Amino acid sequence: MPSHLSIFVTDPDTGRPVTHLPLYAEVAAPHIIPVPPSTNGFREPMRSALFNVYPTAAASTVHRVEAAALQALAETWDEASRNALVPQPERVRELFLVVRRKLGMIKRH
Repeated sequence: MPSHLSIFVTDPDTGRPVTHLPLYAEVAAPHIIPVPPSTNGFREPMRSALFNVYPTAAASTVHRVEAAALQALAETWDEASRNALVPQPERVRELFLVVRRKLGMIKRH
């Protein structure tokens, strides 16, 4: 992983770096949170909840919702908490339904 950023202004005639030229730069490095491995412990209850709300949802919609939900879990829950939910599919389903309800309330306001 690079640890330094170098910026050079070159003289258009010589191609050599111009010395003693003040420069200002801002660099932002995002913190990318990896998505946890998708397990059937999350996938099946989420699908059940999704089909309960949208029984005619297309497969592409289901995959997008699953990806977004897994990313949200990765960003907000630690691994131990996620792992504690895996053997409790009904709680995963309830969580997904509550989140969906809250999103619906936000959308209306």
